[in-house]
Amino acid sequence: MGLPAAVLSPTSGLSQGLASLPPHAIAGFPLLQDAGRVVGRYFKCQLQSAFETVEYDRQPARLASLMVSGPQEQPIPAERLFALAAGEDALLRLDRLCRLMHALNHFCIDQRKEWLILPVHQRLFDYVREGHGRAFASLLGHFGLSPERVVLALPLVAFESPQSARMLASFRSHGFRIGRRVQADGRVIAIR
Repeated sequence: MGLPAAVLSPTSGLSQGLASLPPHAIAGFPLLQDAGRVVGRYFKCQLQSAFETVEYDRQPARLASLMVSGPQEQPIPAERLFALAAGEDALLRLDRLCRLMHALNHFCIDQRKEWLILPVHQRLFDYVREGHGRAFASLLGHFGLSPERVVLALPLVAFESPQSARMLASFRSHGFRIGRRVQADGRVIAIR
C-alpha cells in the first residue's frame, strides 16, 4: 500500500500562521520559531519535539514525543509537566499545544510525508465528552494541513470506555487515523 499524497503547506506560511493563530486556540501559550524549529512555551518551560522512526500499518512513521526544559534549561520529564496541568482546561490546552507543535515540526519544518503518530494523554478522556478531534483538526486547517497523515495514538483506557465507539467515530470523521499504544514496547497498532 503506497503513501497517498500529503496535503501540506510549505514553511513559507508557517510564520504567518503562527502570528495569526487565534489567542483562544492554545489559550495564550505561544508557539514560536526558534533555531529553525517550532517550540512551545508553557509557563516557564520550553517545549520541543523529538521524533523516533517507527512502523505504522507496515509503513514508515514518526512517533512524536515531548522534550521539556525548565527555567534553567534543566530537563523535566514530560509526564511531570502533564501532572502539573490541573483541571480540564489546563490539560486540554497543554495537550493541544504539544500536538500542534509536533505536527508543525513534522510537516512544515521537516517537510516529512510519513505518518505522524501523536500520543494523546490518557487524562483527556476524563474530560472530553464529544467532538473528539474537532478542535485539533481546525488548528491543523489554520496552517493548511490535513489530518489525513496523522495517527492519534490512544492509550488503552480510551478503548475501554463505554463511549469509545462514538469517540473513535468522531476522530475518524475529522480525518484522523487511530492507533493503540502498547505500553510495554511503545509500538502503535493500527485500529480499523
